[in-house]
Amino acid sequence: MSSVSEATARQAPGFSIAVPGDWIIVDLEEVRSPDVVEQLINRRIDSDQLAAESREAAIDLITRTAAGAVDSGVQLTAVLVATDAGGTFLASVTASCIEIREPDPTAGGGSDAEFFEQREVDARDVARAVEAHSSSSEQVTLPAGPAIRIERLVSLPLGGSLSQDLYSVQYVVPAGGGDIAIVLTGTSTAVRRKADLDRVFGEIAETLAIDRPA
Repeated sequence: MSSVSEATARQAPGFSIAVPGDWIIVDLEEVRSPDVVEQLINRRIDSDQLAAESREAAIDLITRTAAGAVDSGVQLTAVLVATDAGGTFLASVTASCIEIREPDPTAGGGSDAEFFEQREVDARDVARAVEAHSSSSEQVTLPAGPAIRIERLVSLPLGGSLSQDLYSVQYVVPAGGGDIAIVLTGTSTAVRRKADLDRVFGEIAETLAIDRPA
């Protein structure tokens, strides 16, 4: 995984992020077409940015990530397909702008303190339909401002008695007023690469820029 210093950037309404140059930024409209996904991967292979043996894994990752992103209202998506001594490993990053709770018209939008208190509670309520091996959260400071960092290791059911471990790091950053937040989520099945994933997910989070209201 290369450094974000070799970055490509993508902007959505209200915010932007940058990812390392070996990541693929996914255009969620374009990749609705299987032909576009195949052409995208073939270009990466032809330019030696991706190993040919990773072709099918890359196509599958982009197709699944894009479908999930569209269903979840995600605005920015990037994926990584790489190889190491342990074989092919996959990672993805998504970013979206969400409303944490219904705004109270008499509360002036709420405070960051209230926002963080609520997110700490939410962080302990791990996603339904997955079995969490571990879950932790902490408050951190990014260039874009204070954030909650939520780290999880979960088991995804694959059918029958089969499951797959998934490592997830999520940054939740207030975007202004206390009710709106940017949520940046990095996931990977390469649990063995946790240290590298922590580094690159952290570096991507540090590139987050938010267009906050005056």
